[in-house]
Amino acid sequence: VTFSTLGRDDQAAEYYLKAISIVKYGKAAANKLYYYYGNLGVTYRQMGEYELAIEYFQKALAEDAGKMPQDNNLWLYSNLSAIYIIRKDYNSAKEALIKALAVSENSRRSPVLLKAYKNLAELYKETGDFDSARYYYNKAFGITTEFRHGAQAGRAEVYMEMGEMFIKMNDIGLALEHLNKSLSICRELYGERNHYTAFILNKIGEAYLINTDY
Repeated sequence: VTFSTLGRDDQAAEYYLKAISIVKYGKAAANKLYYYYGNLGVTYRQMGEYELAIEYFQKALAEDAGKMPQDNNLWLYSNLSAIYIIRKDYNSAKEALIKALAVSENSRRSPVLLKAYKNLAELYKETGDFDSARYYYNKAFGITTEFRHGAQAGRAEVYMEMGEMFIKMNDIGLALEHLNKSLSICRELYGERNHYTAFILNKIGEAYLINTDY
C-alpha cells in the first residue's frame, strides 16, 4: 500500500504478487485474498495495464463467497466499469454497473454507491443518452444527502460532472449554473488555490469559449 501511495506502482504490484503467493497457502490469510487481488487490480489500473486490472478485479470477485463486505463488492464493480468506459466497451461497463447497483441496498451512505451512480451517468453521457445520464446524476446527488461525512464534496463532484455534460450538450446556461455551484462549494471547502477549484475554473472558461453569449 505504501509503494502505491507514493506513486511507485510497479513496486506495489511486485509486493502484492509476493503477498498473494504467500497467503494462498495459509487458511486464515486465504480469506483475505480478495483484498490483495482488489488492490493489485487498482495498481494495474493506475499503471494503465487494463487487461491485468480486469483480471485481478475479477479474481477478487470470484473470491467473494460471502467473505467481502458489501461495499467492497460495489467498489470492485465500479472499478471494473470505469476501465470498460475508458476502453469504450460500454456493454461490459453497463453490465458491471448494474451488478454494482444490485449489491447496494445496504450501502445507502456509501461513497462507493455515489461512484457507481456517477459511473453509470458517465456511461450514458459517453453514449449520448443524456436523459439517462441526467437521471443517474440526480440519483448520485440524492445519495449525498444521506452521507454522514463528505456530503458537500460529493455534491461538488456531481455538479461539476453535470456541468461537463451540459457543455457536451451545448447547453451553456445549465453548464455554467452547475459549474458555478461546484465552484462555490470547492472554494468553501478547499479555498481558492486548489487543484479542484482550478479545474472547475478551467471548465467555466471552456464553456464561455463555446458560446460567447454568456
